[in-house]
Amino acid sequence: MKRGTLRGLLLASLIRAFSLAGCSDGGWTDDGRTVYAFAERDTIALSELFGSRGVRRVRLQAPDSVPAAAEGSILRLAGGRPVVCEPFGAGQGVWLFGEDGRYIGPVGRVGRGPGEYVVPMNALVSPGADTLYVLDGATRRILTYSLPERTFCGDRPWPFDALFTHIDRAGNFVWYVSAAGRNAERFETLVVTRPDGTLLGQATPVEQLDRYSGAWQVLTLFHDAPGGVMAHHQFQPEFFSVPGGEPRIGELRFENHAFAPASYAWDRADFREVWRKSPFVQYYDLLETADRMYVRFGAGEKRYFGVYDKSRGGGVYCEASRIGDDLGLGGVPWMSGVDGDRFFGRATDPETMASEVVWL
Repeated sequence: MKRGTLRGLLLASLIRAFSLAGCSDGGWTDDGRTVYAFAERDTIALSELFGSRGVRRVRLQAPDSVPAAAEGSILRLAGGRPVVCEPFGAGQGVWLFGEDGRYIGPVGRVGRGPGEYVVPMNALVSPGADTLYVLDGATRRILTYSLPERTFCGDRPWPFDALFTHIDRAGNFVWYVSAAGRNAERFETLVVTRPDGTLLGQATPVEQLDRYSGAWQVLTLFHDAPGGVMAHHQFQPEFFSVPGGEPRIGELRFENHAFAPASYAWDRADFREVWRKSPFVQYYDLLETADRMYVRFGAGEKRYFGVYDKSRGGGVYCEASRIGDDLGLGGVPWMSGVDGDRFFGRATDPETMASEVVWL
């Protein structure tokens, strides 16, 4: 299959499979892009950043053998039940909790036998929340477990050299093909298959714009957007959506931070020193609800968080260390996804150091 041969299938298959969210309530540009502008604040409180909806929190009641949900861990919700996936370290594994935070037990374990994984790179939940898929990066296999029983149901190899990133609402698998991978000439960036590997469609919704973004070629998918899936390139400001069946690009702009230019050379001898002082956005993550956007990005050695209010048509962002924790969450929570109209993520109780799931 050659690049572009399924262009006609793209809107028929990917739009149906992704049901991508609209990008309204921002400013328009001459080229049809919707711009979401964020103003920087010197200081801001968590309650002001996220709005006045209050906070919901569930403490994860785990035994000593299960680590607290660290910043680098993956947090999913399976029908309201938190699933924590730790790819590396002493707490490596996948753990299931009840809706009230009660520890239910491990899902699989580290090893090379049936139902075991070596490196659990990701955990994805089926649309009905009755099946959990764990991606083993070492053996390049997808392990399937029933929920909430945690019973191993079988595994299968990855159908091609790509990364399994998402399950759409129809139960199809969405894959990311790196531009540097062996399949770069045969497939586009995003590929949709049935669980058995049958190809349904493919596309490159977010194009590489400059040398800097091409250094990594990292495309991130968030299905937690109104209506379905949102895709964005972590190293440039665009994200892709399909309102009303026509593709559209949204763009993020930050008041005092621009995205890295093409001249931002990784091969310079003093690159690390330049990077530490750089005001340029080097990566970003984005989550969206019907009325808000949550953004996390890095510039130099600093991390920034921001929220865009669609009803007001504006957003604010602030450097992480200058965000006041007036909600008692022990710092800025690391948001992982969207549950209804709220963002959810991980936090640590500052008094007990217990891991919590919080909704803001």
